[in-house]
Amino acid sequence: MATKLHRVSHAEKQGLVDLIFVHGIGGNPRSTWTDDSNSYGWLNWLDEDRADLNVYTIEYESAPSEWLGGQSMPIYDRANNLLELLASNSIGDRPIVFVGHSLGGLLIKKLLQNAEGLGVSRWKSIFENTRSVVFIASPHQGSARVPSLDIFRKLFRITELGIELEANNAALRDTYNWYRAKSLPTLSFSERLPLPVLGLIVDAASSEPGVPNAVAVPLNENHTSISKPRDRGELIYTSVLQFLGKPAAAAPSPVVQNSEPSGLAKISTLSDLISTFDKDFLFRWEQNTFNSSIKNYSVYWPVRLRRPTPIHAAQCFAAAGLQKLGASVHLFIDDLGEKDFDVNRFRDQLLAWLKKVGAEPQAVKVYTFGQVIATAHGEASPRADPWTAVRKWLGDTEYKLGPILKVSKLIKPNDKAIDLAVLSNKRPRRLLSPPMVWTCLSYLNSLSADQQIITLAGYDEKLLWDVWKDQTVQPLPNVGHLFLPLLSEVDSQHGSAALHMEEPKSYSLDWTSRDDIRNALQTEFNGPDWAQFGRLIPWSIRCCVFLPQFVAGQEACLQVAIEKIGLDTSIDGLAAGQLAGPLTNELAKWLI
Repeated sequence: MATKLHRVSHAEKQGLVDLIFVHGIGGNPRSTWTDDSNSYGWLNWLDEDRADLNVYTIEYESAPSEWLGGQSMPIYDRANNLLELLASNSIGDRPIVFVGHSLGGLLIKKLLQNAEGLGVSRWKSIFENTRSVVFIASPHQGSARVPSLDIFRKLFRITELGIELEANNAALRDTYNWYRAKSLPTLSFSERLPLPVLGLIVDAASSEPGVPNAVAVPLNENHTSISKPRDRGELIYTSVLQFLGKPAAAAPSPVVQNSEPSGLAKISTLSDLISTFDKDFLFRWEQNTFNSSIKNYSVYWPVRLRRPTPIHAAQCFAAAGLQKLGASVHLFIDDLGEKDFDVNRFRDQLLAWLKKVGAEPQAVKVYTFGQVIATAHGEASPRADPWTAVRKWLGDTEYKLGPILKVSKLIKPNDKAIDLAVLSNKRPRRLLSPPMVWTCLSYLNSLSADQQIITLAGYDEKLLWDVWKDQTVQPLPNVGHLFLPLLSEVDSQHGSAALHMEEPKSYSLDWTSRDDIRNALQTEFNGPDWAQFGRLIPWSIRCCVFLPQFVAGQEACLQVAIEKIGLDTSIDGLAAGQLAGPLTNELAKWLI
């Protein structure tokens, strides 16, 4: 039997989602799904009922025994074989939903595992665009009906593929654990009736996919009838139809050369970009003395040295957009306190994020606070004098200790009382951070006359810049302030408190792998009000998915199952199980 991809949908149909059926052991691309030799059964119904779907069914050799002419490949090899079949037919260019019966479900998991892990780019897009999976009587942990003793293997001449289906097979366990960790939206069905002679092929326990928000739905069918609904009213059909979600928008017209630009390509001026950041991405823009009519723009971007986080990444994406519209970017790294992370590694990661959205990292000018201090020491008339700023901040200021501690982030802005036990463990060098941030701004301002400066910072820096107006030791430059959207964590003591560069209590922002992202998101999904404004899920969608897409010139959207969400879409009605997989994949694309 040749390996082929059969298109059920007519050739002229231009659906937005590819729905791919994979038969099981001893199966067939048609007869697995229907007893009607003149149709594809419910595959035809789905094609008729959903104009947004391109429906396919795969054909491949899957005989369990050499007595049946079987020359089946091992699951690993067959998965790669099917990956190349799909890639060669442009599967991976659109969102994908897989449906697998029996062994077909295991093949789907294995091909996704290989697509992610083998480093073949045209295969990886298949993994990245997979939105959900339906399993029908799939033995996730193998089947007890596969003989395991050597005498039975020889008697029945079981193929290598058949041997791999033994219960508790090590390779199956590996793929089972891999898939469990991915949290892809999953729908599963289990058989409840035995086949004549053979009995129950896949028991209830092995039918369980083992992923969050998915339990195998029992059907009063045997192993072969379960994948052949007799009419549109049967539970498996109505359930799959509902699981697919709302129909995607009508298929677009063929792309022409002069197609509508997307994302940043539609923005022509830096002022328009700042307005877009403010309106669509929920940044906060305070114009102050900034004069947009003077076209000499500089971005002042001070950051504290620490392990890079998604908040740094969001700042990088914003800085990249400003650079693309003509601003020069000046990165100032506060290296005075942190010694646990290398300043060069930190710089390289930030510049890599800029490059990822098409900016020019080599054009970014990088300084450290230590360099600015050294320059002040070496000049008779320094461009910026940190010691004068420190004296004014801690000596001449009229501010009391409480506000100074809040601006220095030694206590939270909404703290009503000071906990001395907590405060005693904080580093006193934080008292120096505000005057050094202001000193470095003065240093940048001294480098060029008439420049218009945009400060780029997290929302938690707003208080620092409010106080700055009373603390300058030189004439005020022409400055406007651009703040990232609020990222907050709710705790019992402080209510909703801005996080930004402070590590949250319930999850980690140290994301160096897809698993780090998945674990943080899952912690939020498991808690209440995860879709609330300012929480990690909506913040990461807007700042670490939509924002880099926009700056890279792409449409700002996230495909969830077959529903596309955009900047104006509410996520309140989305199930965590549907959102977790696609969001993890898209975040990993931009951040890892």
